[in-house]
Amino acid sequence: MTNRVGIGQRRWMIRSIACCALLLLLACSDDTSFSPVTRAETECPQLEPIGGDPDGLIFLGLSLSRNFLELVSHPSEFVPSSNNASVSRQTQFDFNQIQDRNYFNYCSTNDDGWLVGGGEGNGSFPGSKPSYKLTNPDSAHIEIVHIGNGDPSLGGLSEEEIFAIMEDIEFEPIRLKPSYVRLNDEDPPEFELRFEPQDNPELYALYETLLARITNPTRELGNPFHMTISRKVVFRSPERSEAWLEQSNAVVEEWRLAYPDGIVLTPDPAELDRGTITLDEWENPGGIYLFWNRNEIRQYFPPTQSP
Repeated sequence: MTNRVGIGQRRWMIRSIACCALLLLLACSDDTSFSPVTRAETECPQLEPIGGDPDGLIFLGLSLSRNFLELVSHPSEFVPSSNNASVSRQTQFDFNQIQDRNYFNYCSTNDDGWLVGGGEGNGSFPGSKPSYKLTNPDSAHIEIVHIGNGDPSLGGLSEEEIFAIMEDIEFEPIRLKPSYVRLNDEDPPEFELRFEPQDNPELYALYETLLARITNPTRELGNPFHMTISRKVVFRSPERSEAWLEQSNAVVEEWRLAYPDGIVLTPDPAELDRGTITLDEWENPGGIYLFWNRNEIRQYFPPTQSP
């Protein structure tokens, strides 16, 4: 008797599943004549394809990227996970000094890992360790003006329009002076290095000029005076968080003492031999870049005035 009941229950379940499947098929069919349920009632907006972000990722800014492959002679536990594709567009600042790459204080970040100071490597060169984060090149940058996208029909600016605007922009070589590090107000926060206007007058002057000239609909004011180091930061404890901020700001203070009037960033001449920078970048430093996204630089705009 028990087996016969069990078999009956199973048959009932099979029939129920078959009926549900048939109803679902009819509901999702283009031909609604077989079902009283209309197509509008069965559509799932959350599954509809949505176009890309019209705001885009195009911006004018400074590149502070650096390739740290020369550090492989250090003990392996101190070697940054530098990505071989990173380009040394500056040699003045070693941002690994304010990055907890060994996760002594950090507990976690988002999948981007370390956005600056060598990026995330794949452990393919001697002395390095593989990364479990995204293995992007170093994309350290300061965004000055967020243009949006390259399509004027979507409120952006074409590359040609950006070039035309920059032809009339006058600016001095930008001297950079770090101000301090902080955790921003997001939850979990981003860890960022600040470059305040009072410490960076050339940067602020160029920012004001660009805001007056670039007025397309997708332009965003943003916050140009910072460099994001890592996102969604969670510390092992509040004490570790406080200690890390204090330690990092001590490093920033050393940089401030070394460059009291700021410093014009200069690329590594070895990058000329590698063909990763232009002669203009080397001979006329202190300019800005057109980023098509944080990992793709389209154009360098050198300063037009003497300091």
